[in-house]
Amino acid sequence: MIASLCGEIQTLTPSACILRVGGVGYFCHIPFSTFRAIKDRPSPVTLWTHTHVREDILALYGFATESEREVFQRLIALNGVGPKVALCVLSGLGAEEIVRAVQNQDVAVLASIPGIGPKTANRIIFELKGKLDDTLPGTPSSSMRSDALSALENLGYRSIQAARAVDAVLQRSGDMDLEGILVEALKDLSR
Repeated sequence: MIASLCGEIQTLTPSACILRVGGVGYFCHIPFSTFRAIKDRPSPVTLWTHTHVREDILALYGFATESEREVFQRLIALNGVGPKVALCVLSGLGAEEIVRAVQNQDVAVLASIPGIGPKTANRIIFELKGKLDDTLPGTPSSSMRSDALSALENLGYRSIQAARAVDAVLQRSGDMDLEGILVEALKDLSR
């Protein structure tokens, strides 16, 4: 199995890339979160990969972080969730938002992804509850995040908009109080 690739981006689209490693171009399906992460990164680029083998398919999936790959692998292990659906989930939310949605049992956030209905969202939460806690290093306090999300939703922002803004702030600087998180998230949302 190929665990990772490090090389020069030959071709990059929002859903795939060809990474040239030692003169060989590897075609990797990628989520949109990986596209955003690597599009401006200088070469060489490292992708954490998952090799998917079925009797009729041999496909390579690439991710900007080990966390993304881990969440992808946990998703495809679920009954009825294949690589295409898992990529769609990661493209819609990103690894951190998926982990938090499962931890907070937030069906609405998962169901907001095209192709994922409430039934599938409930199944993802039920089957992954407690299994994703170790996938993100240094996860900030979930109660502070929940408070920030609640405040933004009370101000009229949709839950997915609020989650993206709060997660972006926490990723940039995780050592903030609730007021600081809200101020920064509101700045991001006003752009």
